[in-house]
Amino acid sequence: MNFNLRLKELLDEQEISARKLCEQIGIDHTSIYMYLQGGYPNLENAVKIANYFDCTLNFLFCIDELPNQYKFFYEYNAGLFFKRYTDLLRLNKISHYKVGKELKLGNSTFKKWQSGCIPKIETLTKLSKYFGYSIDYLVGRSDT
Repeated sequence: MNFNLRLKELLDEQEISARKLCEQIGIDHTSIYMYLQGGYPNLENAVKIANYFDCTLNFLFCIDELPNQYKFFYEYNAGLFFKRYTDLLRLNKISHYKVGKELKLGNSTFKKWQSGCIPKIETLTKLSKYFGYSIDYLVGRSDT
């Protein structure tokens, strides 16, 4: 399963239309239709969707099969991303160069992240799988 199918499933389970979801969470209706066709949201919209459905980002992006596998916060602190990423590099005794090569990340990603840029959700998903930590953890929405 992938994100757009999970989103369709959640909409069906909650018996809510895509347009109604947009109204409820305050995102543009064209965005949700783009997501249903296979596009990915930015982090802010992903968190709004996960909060609405009371689930983790890992569940929303089909990394986990349980919606509440761990405790998460409804707010996120994207400013924690770079610190947590570098902590994971140290913990695993690997370099960003190695991660970048294995995940096919551009050469400038480390500098971008260091300056405060947050990876796209697709990259956060790859990092979550690579390190075995949740997307929620990476963006400060969880402590585990």
